[in-house]
Amino acid sequence: MELLGYHRKGALRALRARPKPPAAPALSLGRPREDPPATLLPMLKPIGFAAFQPCGSGLVARLPEWLPAYEADPRRLAPHVRQREAEGALQNPPELGRLMNINHALLEAIGVGHPALSRLVLASRAAGALGAKITGAGGGGCMIALTPKRARGRVAGAMESCDAQALITTIDTEGARREAHA
Repeated sequence: MELLGYHRKGALRALRARPKPPAAPALSLGRPREDPPATLLPMLKPIGFAAFQPCGSGLVARLPEWLPAYEADPRRLAPHVRQREAEGALQNPPELGRLMNINHALLEAIGVGHPALSRLVLASRAAGALGAKITGAGGGGCMIALTPKRARGRVAGAMESCDAQALITTIDTEGARREAHA
């Protein structure tokens, strides 16, 4: 150690010493003196819009505490009342579309969505669908859009522009029936 000019203990201390982290750049704390609206508005508008949506990581984080409270709520609708409300929603397409959108947001929040299906849902809503949501048991890549008659072609075109196949059908409110054979 005499060769390098270190005492034995000094050399050990030098070897054990941790290097100091580089100094962080100085940050300007606080609000800028001027808020240029032209630069802030494009950033704040999507944030503000997303804050009012019933989905996202905030809902996922609150789901474990919300679900038990929902199940224990004495004001919760009985199953037969929910059934009656669902049947009434068929008579009110905008309300049914709103419920579909809420359901889709909840499904996305718990992580069962897929980016390709989300693009289809958003494209169909933008093209005039009253509501749209993913559907199926998973893995099938299916979604459904409730569309007024005047917008069927436009919504189908929007879905096909996202490389999807659109099948146009109607809602049959009669349900299953037994047919007499001739």
